[in-house]
Amino acid sequence: MQTYWQDVRLGLRTLRKNPGFTLVAVLTLALGIGANTAIFSVVNAVLLRALPFPEPSRLVAIQNTRTGTGEIRSAMSYPDFEDIRAQNHSLESIAVYDDGTDTLTGAGEPVHLRVGVASADIFRVLGVTPPLGRAFLREEDNPGARVVLLSDKIWRERFGADPAVIGRSLTLNGRDYAVVGVLPSGFQFPVDADPFDLWTTIAVDRVTEDGDKPMTEQRGANFLSIIGRVKPGMPLAQANADLSAIGAALAKQYPDTNAHFSLRAEPALDALVGDVRPALWVL
Repeated sequence: MQTYWQDVRLGLRTLRKNPGFTLVAVLTLALGIGANTAIFSVVNAVLLRALPFPEPSRLVAIQNTRTGTGEIRSAMSYPDFEDIRAQNHSLESIAVYDDGTDTLTGAGEPVHLRVGVASADIFRVLGVTPPLGRAFLREEDNPGARVVLLSDKIWRERFGADPAVIGRSLTLNGRDYAVVGVLPSGFQFPVDADPFDLWTTIAVDRVTEDGDKPMTEQRGANFLSIIGRVKPGMPLAQANADLSAIGAALAKQYPDTNAHFSLRAEPALDALVGDVRPALWVL
């Protein structure tokens, strides 16, 4: 033990005599440790942990693939989504989602917010229950409905964590919306993006002010992502066979927009990681 402390004192004296070398050594160690810690944090969050939702293995991303090349087009149209929802036999629930921005007024200083826009079943698919209020109702997807779910962060920052916020009206871009619930603290979806400040339903995309046909009525308007939850015990291969049949029928029925695409389901985590998985493991 005495020899050990002698070695330590000798090392410290040596480092004091060579401050330049000491600085380079410390910086090199700091950068190495920091880089390794950062990479492990990413790998742990993306590859090693499951998605932070109940039974995450049942969550799937539904995608278009170009026949012949296998090229993936993840965005879909609302009419395609409605057909998949009506015709599939493998999914327990299914929802579309998109993102947008709105300006909140009437609750302190005006503020620009990130908004999640989704069909009403999004939280049923994810298995998330608001701790205050309720989730969206399916009829709130209909044109004219204006309801919102607040993030826990906005609820606390803008409304003082007041439980009486449920039923209150707030103004987004000059329009009144009713608050129906508050999401759990830490909720984040999609998990690879910054959390949304609030969520509203697809009803906002189903109306226009200029009289033009809404994007949700245009089969060629591919702007939505689709996530689903397969039925318990349903093999992914069977779900994909089901979706493939639906895709073939749509391609035949709507050749102008769907002729060269098929449908497939991929585990939601795999769809999130995509082609970066090998690179992350190497790092």
